[in-house]
Amino acid sequence: MFYDLNVPYVPNDPEISNTLAFLSELGYTTIALSQSVTGKLPADLSPPPLPANPPKSLTLLTRITVNVSDPSQNQRLTPLAQQYSLIALRPLNEKCLALA
Repeated sequence: MFYDLNVPYVPNDPEISNTLAFLSELGYTTIALSQSVTGKLPADLSPPPLPANPPKSLTLLTRITVNVSDPSQNQRLTPLAQQYSLIALRPLNEKCLALA
């Protein structure tokens, strides 16, 4: 049982089906499809649609990585927790690291 919790993903990626099939062949059972956001968080941020017909052996999760340079963005993270399976923060300065 293997997990990969950071598989970069964009909805129009033509190779995502091949990537998921290969990860399944390697024995992965849980995959987090990840998107990254840098700068100010958009008001209407939501997970991209999941790929059609993933291997049945895979559990797909959604993950967002937020590159934080302004600590005031931390209050916007609570609504993201309801939309994404995983939230990762990448503080870009010491002040953000202290408040992350």
